[in-house]
Amino acid sequence: MPDCCAFCGRTKGPFVTVEGVFPVLSCVACLAQRSKEPSPYPELSDAQLRAGLDLLPTWVLEQKAAANRRVVAEKGERLARGEPVARMYQAAGLAWLERQATIAEQLIAVRQAKQTRQP
Repeated sequence: MPDCCAFCGRTKGPFVTVEGVFPVLSCVACLAQRSKEPSPYPELSDAQLRAGLDLLPTWVLEQKAAANRRVVAEKGERLARGEPVARMYQAAGLAWLERQATIAEQLIAVRQAKQTRQP
């Protein structure tokens, strides 16, 4: 079995094994999209999430993104091993945290690019 998501092809984990006719790997984002469980987090568009995160200072965004990545990695590994995790760390929760970290990193990159362009 290749080390990539069978649904989107992503090569960066964490991955969860999905059982069916044959077992496949799924990233937490794809697993959350296919999950029938409601998410413990609010349904926000990327623009809404970005607008909320844009209110935070850069140093907070950096810490938030790093902390979210650590939680996704740790809890994703526990999920992959079949260990119990709190509902907020199930696939939908991890997908939310990963999405939040990605948007925070995008905001940081935009801010850093603006700083380097200023004389």
